[in-house]
Parts: sequence; structure tokens; C-alpha cells
Amino acid sequence: MTTPETPRDRRNRLARESYARRRSLLMAEQLEHRRAQQREAYRLRTEAESSQQTEHRRKNRRAAYVRHTQQRCASNAARIQIYDTTTVERHHLGSMDVECSHCCAMHWIEKKVSGSVFTTVFSTCCANGKVQLPTINQPPEPLLSLLTGEDSRSRNF
Repeated sequence: MTTPETPRDRRNRLARESYARRRSLLMAEQLEHRRAQQREAYRLRTEAESSQQTEHRRKNRRAAYVRHTQQRCASNAARIQIYDTTTVERHHLGSMDVECSHCCAMHWIEKKVSGSVFTTVFSTCCANGKVQLPTINQPPEPLLSLLTGEDSRSRNF
């Protein structure tokens, strides 16, 4: 439950909001003024240049645009190559059929602790037997039949 806003809190909140609005308007005005100055400077600069200078400027802008487009296409091609499934071989860990000797959790054989030659010890499930979780009880009958049944209701559950 929230406490009601006091008149003082309301006055302070409204003052902060008003200040933020004025500041954003001022920043927008300043930005627009700067853009207008830049447009005017560009207009004056382009009016004063010769036809050779104009051609040179346009040629440079076209070249920059082409370079930018080529770089963008190259980076897209690199991204596509990363996710190209035809060149990447699929990794398969095999079946998850090895039981932890401490907690009976199922694992892949490749995930066992290195050095555990004679027993299958894993550290990701129970930290090598340091964590003891209580056994899970059987679910109540309606749920158990849905989990283990072979009928259409069980398959869609």
C-alpha cells in the first residue's frame, strides 16, 4: 500500500516535471538552431564553390556512400556466414543416460568430472555429493496417470 502524496511532495514533483519539460524544450530549440546554422553554412559554402569543386564534393560523397554500403554488406555477410548451418557440423553429445552415483541425476558421459575413472561422479548436480535433496514423492493419482499414461489426454498433457 502506498502512502498518499503530501501537498509538499506534489509541489516538488510538479516543479521537477516542469523543469524537465522546459529543459527538453530548450534543448530541442538549441538543437534546431544549431541545425539551421549548419544548413546555412553548407548552403553558403556550396554556393561559393566552383563547378570543379562541386563535382569533386559529389564524387567524394558518392564514394563514401559506396564504401559505407560495402562495409554494411560485408558485415551482414559475415553474420550470415556465422549462422550458416551448411558449413557448421552439428554437435551431438549422445544420450543422457548416465546416472550420478550420489543423487541419481541423469547426465551425459562427457560431463563427468575428469579423473573419475571407476565411478561416474558429476559436479553440476549435487556438487559431488555435498548437496542432499529430499526425494520427490509420487504425484497424486490424476497427475500421475497424465504423466505416465499412453492415451490421447496423456500425450497432449
